[in-house]
Amino acid sequence: MSMSSMGVGSGLDIRAIVDQLVAAERAPTANRLDRRERDVQTELSAYGKVRSALSAFQQQIGRLSNVDSFRAMNATSSNEDALGVSTSRDAASGRYDISIANLAQSQSLASTGFESRTEIVGGGSLTFTFGTIADDGDGLAFARDEERATHTIEVGENATLNDIRNAINAADIGVQASIINDGSGERLVLAGQDEGAASGFTIDVAADGGSRLNELAFDPEADDNSVDMIRRAEDAVLTINGLQVTRSSNDISDAIEGVTLNLKETTTANVRVDINRDTDAVVGQVQAFIESFNALQTELNDLTRYNSLTEQAGPLLGNATVRGINTQLRGLLTNPVQALEGNEVRSLADLGIMTKRDGTLEYDSAVCGMRWRRTSNKSARYSVPWG
Repeated sequence: MSMSSMGVGSGLDIRAIVDQLVAAERAPTANRLDRRERDVQTELSAYGKVRSALSAFQQQIGRLSNVDSFRAMNATSSNEDALGVSTSRDAASGRYDISIANLAQSQSLASTGFESRTEIVGGGSLTFTFGTIADDGDGLAFARDEERATHTIEVGENATLNDIRNAINAADIGVQASIINDGSGERLVLAGQDEGAASGFTIDVAADGGSRLNELAFDPEADDNSVDMIRRAEDAVLTINGLQVTRSSNDISDAIEGVTLNLKETTTANVRVDINRDTDAVVGQVQAFIESFNALQTELNDLTRYNSLTEQAGPLLGNATVRGINTQLRGLLTNPVQALEGNEVRSLADLGIMTKRDGTLEYDSAVCGMRWRRTSNKSARYSVPWG
């Protein structure tokens, strides 16, 4: 007899009754599994939040553990318009009086005036030789730089002023050519691309017959140049605490260790340069560490909190992994670094980082400032808590 036939004549839907009984029997187990699935999903989500917070904190620890974070130096100039200054971590604290007598500059020549840029000058060759042009007391003298190559540029017989300019620029020899109308005509202006006395140059010309290319020749020792030297290549000259310094560039990074000087104008009075430890940069690193730590601690607190009013527990309440993380964090805050035993700064507390009752941190700048002042004139290892 089938289950369907048992209900014949009785008016009962036996199949429906059986299905309901089976569903009722299954419901507690299904509900239990559903709750367990929700709990697991909630726990997995909580672990994801912990991982994210730990990753952000780890990145900040990496930045703070970099010794360079605590070696930042700050430089100031009393006259930024005349002298710019920047530093690296190799700089030492100090004060310098600097005066600028001369700026480094490149050589510049100007031809006689031509009627137009398209005027045919003629063909031949231009040979550029580099070196130093100096006044030896009897006039200008040229000393060739034997380490720098001589360059020869060929121009066609029907070369215009434009063509000559373009040929010089295309050769890329360290001389920039341009055409400027100064009111007397179109003048070919040749400017060295390098600063310093040794960046001067002469121009020898081998002109074709009938060519005016000879008008572009320049010999500083000759009296019959058609080309005017409108600016002579010169070195920068300055004094640092009374000591004269000469360099070929206005950007000087090898006079004071770890300091780059950018010469902008000559001066009639000393420019005061102060080099000090950049405490603002250090404080910024410490504060960023505290913010990152507090974000992590707040996340852990939220995930392990028990609310007695609502009787609701955080998804990771009592979790052994979270307890282990908290233990390690407390050790980070309180344990001294063995490598720094005997030094002024041995732990985070020595930098003014204090723990509040809820496990988060706060910064006491007075503690950090006091210890920083004591360590600012010592080797960097005395003022770095890690690394």
